[in-house]
Amino acid sequence: MNKFLQTLGSLKIMLWLFLALGLFSLLGVIIPQQPGRAGLHDLYNSTAFIALLVLCALNLTTCVIIRILANFRQVFHKDFLGEPEAFRAMKHYREIDKEGFADTAVIHLTGALKRRGYAVTEKRDEERCMLYASKGKLSKIGSILLHLGALVIFTGGLVSSRTGYTDFLMLAPGQSASVKKRDCFVRVDDFRIVLNNEGRVKSYESDVTLTGRDGKPLLTKTIRVNDPLIHDGIHFYQSSYGEAPDAVRLVRLQFRAPGLDTVLEAAYDSTVSLPGGLTLRLHDYYSDLSIDMQTREPSNRSNEPNNPALKARVLGAKGDTLFHSWLYFNHPDFQGMRPDSPVRVTLEGYRPQYRTGLQVRENLGVPYVLAGLLMTSLGLLMLLYIPVRRIYALALTAQGRTRLLVSGTSNRFEEGFTRELNDIVDGSAPTARFS
Repeated sequence: MNKFLQTLGSLKIMLWLFLALGLFSLLGVIIPQQPGRAGLHDLYNSTAFIALLVLCALNLTTCVIIRILANFRQVFHKDFLGEPEAFRAMKHYREIDKEGFADTAVIHLTGALKRRGYAVTEKRDEERCMLYASKGKLSKIGSILLHLGALVIFTGGLVSSRTGYTDFLMLAPGQSASVKKRDCFVRVDDFRIVLNNEGRVKSYESDVTLTGRDGKPLLTKTIRVNDPLIHDGIHFYQSSYGEAPDAVRLVRLQFRAPGLDTVLEAAYDSTVSLPGGLTLRLHDYYSDLSIDMQTREPSNRSNEPNNPALKARVLGAKGDTLFHSWLYFNHPDFQGMRPDSPVRVTLEGYRPQYRTGLQVRENLGVPYVLAGLLMTSLGLLMLLYIPVRRIYALALTAQGRTRLLVSGTSNRFEEGFTRELNDIVDGSAPTARFS
């Protein structure tokens, strides 16, 4: 069983799993992903990808358990050195030869170690007295926190991917849309582009209202980039903006008719009264107009303003149609269906109707990720700044003299440990002769 766990939690297995995940992620970047579509177009919801995530979770969990058990054993394990050769083989080594008995030397050394914050354990037999002292056990707890934090972060990622969702809405002022998994709607009341002194876009913001099924407002907020609206675990982010493909706010045009030549601005999809009993209506805007040659039906080739156009209809005083044609912003002189009409309408420009892009996200794994980050950060600080130090001592008495051997190890800050060890030994035997 132990061999199986060691294999499952091995670093080699983890590297192969991460390599496979990396290849899947690379394919997901190269191949456009369309959730719900089978095959390579929905890799992140495929059985193979989910299986890899589960195996990674098992590998990481096993690795953490093995590491935690090893750290606990090191925290509570007490080691004693009983042979002088073991002391002399260590990097940090001191030897004291003095008159007196071992008890006196051990008492002085124990006191010096405790004053330095060491936990001291003593072991005796007929010929010798051994000491084991250690401090910095919090560093091992830091290692445990670091591994547990990584596991918690991974758990948060799994929770986010399997239970949360991300939606994207493009809404013009006055439009609304339902919110997934919630019994409410989001409505855009206004959208603004803020310019700086140089006329460049400084920021953009949306006035957003959440309403219930009955239309009553639940919450209103002006959202900006990095300042979302949060309600019932759902985050509404200001993500982007763009021109609406099916509407404009205002149209500037030149209108010519017998006895009338004027430049005017007209709101889209409204009726404008003109002198002489004429009326003008602008409708059917397309940002990238394309007309089917067989059905004559208009449509948008894209949402970009590559070929913006709209229809204009001019009615006479008796309600008869004097002009009804497509007007193209890129070709203002085109008069379409009635080139011989006494009425001539020429487009000069338009003010686009902007839509705001809202990212709607439910991420239930965020608390796990934040907790994991806190655990890993605290664990890393404990590992980096709390050294694990161990000091071993052996007292041997023969013919009224005591030989005290002291050595130790430190996993970091070697120079400081050398000074500390010398201070401990010198403080416990200030008149000793050192060999």
